[in-house]
Formats: sequence, C-alpha cells, structure tokens
Amino acid sequence: ATVSVLYCSFVFKKMSVWPARCQAVCKMLGTRHPIVAAPMAGVTNVEMVAAASNCGILGVHGIAYKTPEEVASELQQISKKTTSPFGLNFFVVPSSRPEDATSEELKAARESLTRFDQTLSLNSMTDTPLKKTWQNYKEQLEAVSQSGVEVKILSTTFGALSKEEITDIRKQHPTAVIMGTATSVPEAIHLEQTGCDVIVAQGAESGGHRGTFLHEFGKGMIGTFTLVPQVVSAVSVPVIAAGGIMDGKGIAAALALGSSGVSLGTAFLTSLESPAPADYKKSLTDGRGQSTVITSHYSGRPARAVANKFTDEMEDTPKARFPFQHSITTALKKKAREEQHDLAMYLCGQGAPMCRTDQPTISQIVETLFDEYKEAVSNLAP
Repeated sequence: ATVSVLYCSFVFKKMSVWPARCQAVCKMLGTRHPIVAAPMAGVTNVEMVAAASNCGILGVHGIAYKTPEEVASELQQISKKTTSPFGLNFFVVPSSRPEDATSEELKAARESLTRFDQTLSLNSMTDTPLKKTWQNYKEQLEAVSQSGVEVKILSTTFGALSKEEITDIRKQHPTAVIMGTATSVPEAIHLEQTGCDVIVAQGAESGGHRGTFLHEFGKGMIGTFTLVPQVVSAVSVPVIAAGGIMDGKGIAAALALGSSGVSLGTAFLTSLESPAPADYKKSLTDGRGQSTVITSHYSGRPARAVANKFTDEMEDTPKARFPFQHSITTALKKKAREEQHDLAMYLCGQGAPMCRTDQPTISQIVETLFDEYKEAVSNLAP
C-alpha cells in the first residue's frame, strides 16, 4: 500500500510539471514558469515588471511612450528591484514627425472630439500645433544599449524588425531573445524569417492594441484557439499564446493547442502592484468589462477596450492616423480618467470579467494560476 501511494504521488508530480517544450522556453527566458506578464504601454510600470520577474514569470515593460531618458532610468530601477530576467516591448512603427500629419486629417479628427470639450472643461484644440507624444523605437533601443543593464528579452509589436536590425541588436546584446507579435500565419512566418526567436500569437480576444502589421486589421482578427495551432504548425520557433487567457484552465488549453507558453495581461490589471486607477480596475469586473470593443479613436490604431460613451459616440467619426490621434486625445484621456469615467480609455481583453477582485499580489496570482493549471491537467487524466 505504501509503495502504491508513493507511486501515485510520483506520477502526480510528474504530471504536474510543465511539458518539455515549455521547460525549453523557460530555460530560454530564464523563468520558472512559461508565463509572460504582457507589456501594457501606459499601465505597466517598474513595480509590475519586477514583481512578475521575481515570482518566476517574465515581466515585460511596455515602454512605447517612454523617452530614451525614461527608458534608461526605468531600466536601472528595475535592475535594482529584481535579479531575474525581464523584457522590454517596443512599438515598431515608421518614424513620424508632427509635420507629417496633414492639416485636413488633424482638423477633422479634432472637430470630432469637440463634443467633449464642455464635459471635460477642455479648450478646443482645432487649430493648435500637434505636440509630439510618441517615441522612436530606434532611439529607445540605443538607450537600452547605452544603459549598461542587461535586458534578456526584446519584444516588438505593430511591426517587424528587419534582418539587419536584428543582426545589429545581436551584436549589442548577444544573449538577448527577440520576441515578435503576430496576428496571423503570414505575420508569424515573416517574423521567423527576419530572425525572431519566439513568436507571440495574439488572438482577437486580446486587450489593448492589435499587433497587426502585414495586412489590413480585419484579417488579423482571428481567435486565439484558431490562431495558435495554425501558427505552431507554420513556424519552427516557440509560440506563446495570447488573448483571453485568464486562469489555469486557459493555460492548460493553450498548451494543448501546441503553444510553448502563454502571455497574460488583463489578468494582472487588478493586481496590487498594478497602477491602474481604481475605476479602471472596477470596470473590469462590475459588468462594464463584459462589453469590449475594438476602437481606433483613442490612438488611431485598433485596440480592444471597455465599451463606453466615448467608443459609442466616436464610432464612424473622422480620426487621424497613429500616432497623431494618440497625441490629439492625450489631454482628453487624462481628464477622463480623473473626472469622466464613461469617456476613459480602459484597455482590456475579453476575459476581463474573470479578473480577480480581491486585489491579490502578482505573486499570489501566479501561484493560483499554477495550482489551477495542475488541477486542470489532473482532471483530464483517465
């Protein structure tokens, strides 16, 4: 009887570990678990990244809106809070200048937003010069190289680095893992061909901006469960599943589709370390988060957010391209978060109602995810 109990205990422990391909990704990323805390530009901060990496998953900082100086400073801060690997995420978009925006598109976009001027006590900005509120990823990469801080993972979205750029990065950062975001099979193949080590397959359920870059956005609106197995079959590098994964059951399901790991963002928005405002966190689980929409009116680029008065009223109205629309709406977004929540930009995925409401730490969420995953796997055993 004792031998039987020991054998059953051994079998359970054997079953509860991550599959071999996940262990390989863990080794590549320097983590205990094949889980990525997704970069969420505008939300992710130093504390979130360090806390994620400290509990055995990969913390990735969304630095898209950070100046090179801010990037260097926050790299130093993260390195003081964790000795574990962490990553940075860049928006790979062509360099833009305020003067690149046409007067016609700026005027039309600004006139669409004047309906909110009185509500938010904003001054009409229809004729003011466009202020640059976006950054150049090449300058950010240079800041990383000059910082003296070793960054384990460099991830991209909105586009693909060229082969030449990846070659240059490897000269500066020989041990860095390059991670690209794909919303379709053609994008995944393209990323592998340029030299990416890992591909994040971003399903349509994902919160925040869509990573589509090779074709029009509609062609990249493929659900996670449909996208992941196709990408896994199309490329030879590891695939990380992203979109709608909120608990251990979702992790087990994503791995069953052939992914080597998972990326969760919305699941960490209600964590203790998350700097998301109180109403942002509340909106995810109080019923508002059950309705999300893809909107381009906050930034000029499609992103999934909580549906609200702003997304309803702005639908089908003129908007500027990214990053110009992002710049135009900066003041509105700040004021709305502070005063008019039904206009605020609350980016999140379709799994938002599954967020944990007791404001656990990231470490507690990861521990729970692992326990849920083991339970899900054991429930599948004959």
